[in-house]
Amino acid sequence: MRHVEIKGQVEKENLRDLTYEQLERKSIGLQQSVPDYLAKRLPEPALPSDLESAKKERTNAEAIQQKANKEWETARESLDAARTVRDDLSAKHQAVRVQLDMLGKTLHHARENLDRARKAVPDEMLDANLAGATRTVSSEQSNVWSAEASLKAKNPERVKALAETAKGSLQTTQNRRSAAQTEMTEVQTRLKIHGEEGLHEKMHTTRSRHERFRRKPLLYSGVRLPPRFSSNHA
Repeated sequence: MRHVEIKGQVEKENLRDLTYEQLERKSIGLQQSVPDYLAKRLPEPALPSDLESAKKERTNAEAIQQKANKEWETARESLDAARTVRDDLSAKHQAVRVQLDMLGKTLHHARENLDRARKAVPDEMLDANLAGATRTVSSEQSNVWSAEASLKAKNPERVKALAETAKGSLQTTQNRRSAAQTEMTEVQTRLKIHGEEGLHEKMHTTRSRHERFRRKPLLYSGVRLPPRFSSNHA
């Protein structure tokens, strides 16, 4: 019974969900397919001589596969990075291409304008105008140099110092003039007020005397004058 239990355990571990009939059919199929596989199989890599060698070869192959998978993953990441760079460069290339097209159109219009301008004013005339302008500039430059030399000869620093001194003196004089004008205005105001008061009194006194003389006969050297004469004399 112990041997029977062991045999059943072995069968369960090896057959799993297979029956003997299914195992037999698989065995027959393998017997038919293995010779064909050996005949059609490529010579490289060579088949191991036994099971242990095959296991070792399988372990080596798995290690090689893992290494290849890592290399493939690294290569894939490099490819993604390269694609990102390519997409970026493609976008920049497109933008530069658009700018290039715009610059090409601008250049075309500029050439057309240049052709029209050359038809209106020949290059020879432009060269002559340029030469004349160059001579004018050279002459004006000489005048500028002469003016600078003349200015340096007049000692501009001393002139500037004198100008500053004169400006200070002018300011002082203007301040004194303003003060004198203010003082003169005050004096004129006082004179006007006091002067008008005196004149008013004098005018009032004179008018009173005139009325008295007009109403009374004048005595001149002890002689009484007629009223008409006294009025004219007054």
